[in-house]
Amino acid sequence: MRAACVAGLLAALGGGVAAPPAAAGDVLLTFDTEFENDAEAIVELGLTVDATYFWTGSYARQHPQLLQRLASQGHTIGAHSFFHDDLTLLDPEQLRADIDLNKAAVESISGVPVTAFRAPFLKFNDAVMAEVQRQGFLIDSSEEAAWPRNPRLPVLGVSVFENLLVSDFDIFDGLGLDDATALDFLIRAYAEHDKRGQPFVMLLHPRIIARHASVIRDFIAHVETGGGRFLTFADYIDTVTRSLGARQTGIWAEVGPSFDVAAVLAQAKARAATDVYLSLPHLLDLPQGPTLAALAVRKVQAQGIRLHLAFPVMHNPELAAARPGTRMDDDWGRPSRDWISPSHPQARALLIARAHDLVASLGVDGVLLCGLGYPGLAWDFSPAARQHFTAQSAVSEVAPGDILLLHYLPWTQWRSRETALLVAEIAAAARSSKAEVTISVSLPAAAATDFRMQELTGQDFRRIGGVVDAIILSRSLATDRDGASLARGLLATRAQAGAVAILSEVDVADDAGINLADYLAGSAQPTLPTLLALSSGSVADLRARHTHGNLTIWPALTLPLDP
Repeated sequence: MRAACVAGLLAALGGGVAAPPAAAGDVLLTFDTEFENDAEAIVELGLTVDATYFWTGSYARQHPQLLQRLASQGHTIGAHSFFHDDLTLLDPEQLRADIDLNKAAVESISGVPVTAFRAPFLKFNDAVMAEVQRQGFLIDSSEEAAWPRNPRLPVLGVSVFENLLVSDFDIFDGLGLDDATALDFLIRAYAEHDKRGQPFVMLLHPRIIARHASVIRDFIAHVETGGGRFLTFADYIDTVTRSLGARQTGIWAEVGPSFDVAAVLAQAKARAATDVYLSLPHLLDLPQGPTLAALAVRKVQAQGIRLHLAFPVMHNPELAAARPGTRMDDDWGRPSRDWISPSHPQARALLIARAHDLVASLGVDGVLLCGLGYPGLAWDFSPAARQHFTAQSAVSEVAPGDILLLHYLPWTQWRSRETALLVAEIAAAARSSKAEVTISVSLPAAAATDFRMQELTGQDFRRIGGVVDAIILSRSLATDRDGASLARGLLATRAQAGAVAILSEVDVADDAGINLADYLAGSAQPTLPTLLALSSGSVADLRARHTHGNLTIWPALTLPLDP
């Protein structure tokens, strides 16, 4: 896999929306090659499909010819520590020496750069990942895909299905499944990932899976018969990048006294934009007919630019002010000023109906759902929300203050389902008005890489990704601004959300681009530029900044449409 040149990549990063990648059906076999008879098991299995092999340094020294052969066959070679110790128990000097020896041994023997890492036992902390990052690794596979938490590196985590890690150790040595039951589990797990367009990452140990060789061989045959692919880490990233199609450029603006339609079009022309995401005021009571909003839409579309309407969902000060009874309550019963409850029937019905009517009356090309999620764990304890929760989760009525203490996991999972269901209902309403309308959603990049933040906000990328066409990653934090953070968010979103377009939201101040050094150009291993190329493009946020993050409000205007 050849890394894209930096200049070309940075030019591409100025792009916007693109077609979803054809990544469905991809299986990433990974083998932790550590000790005992792993080498003999690899030879005995004789698998011919592409895979990724994580080697300990000590085992690489014992079996150099096998490592060299695997590398020459084009498999991705990764590092797995030197002695297979629990890295979280090592002091800083021991940790540095272990990872340094591991990388040096595997690289010198294999003859290829090693940029992928997996910690023994999938155990790591920030000190471990800081050292892994410091030593030049660019991608990690030390965590379970369902619960991302690596704060430093892009991750291809091990898949999880029915709360079970897709690992031969967990399946056979842990649960003690027989071969037939194990094969059925793998086929069902793969089918679920295939349906969502998510990579199916399997953690295997040669010495374990060799005892169940028929399972892996039958699984490979099943995948290949159905048209699925077996890819190395490097090939997966390269395949997704190549499948993105034509890149497009987007800007996100608001129309008003400080930024009128002419200014929007000027910015679109200057950036060669093909998509404009437009924030408009008074969406709840926007009249039909010749309005400023309709004129803005027509003027943008007349230039051959697709127009997407920014549609506030749960962070909706306008709706909260107009319908105070729809507001979220915190766990003390205090209502929010700006956030509405997705469980309130009136709010839900109004949002769904308004999405349908706005698409019909304005004729927009897309709807961008923004302000999606909850402001924190202490929200939403409104009566409607608690009633929905107890009815749908088989939890008896409890006081708001006890829900987080006694039912934390059901509560956070229910909020994620509630959010995703509202997205699906709004999307269905918009599409019933105009079948070809594009549904996108703005989500914080940080939530893609931290399952705790997903629990805080109810923004489950796996659920939401299944009902939208595109995700715009909002890089609102200072820590989101560098290239490594962007690559981390892109890969995490791709692995969780599946086959959707992914865009990166950038501020005007960041428009000069990202400074990168393509020091691994031409290697067969993942590189930072190739990870960044996973983006379908970017959206430049040109909206005015406000102290409380609210949109500018100005008097409603009605104007005659151009003839």
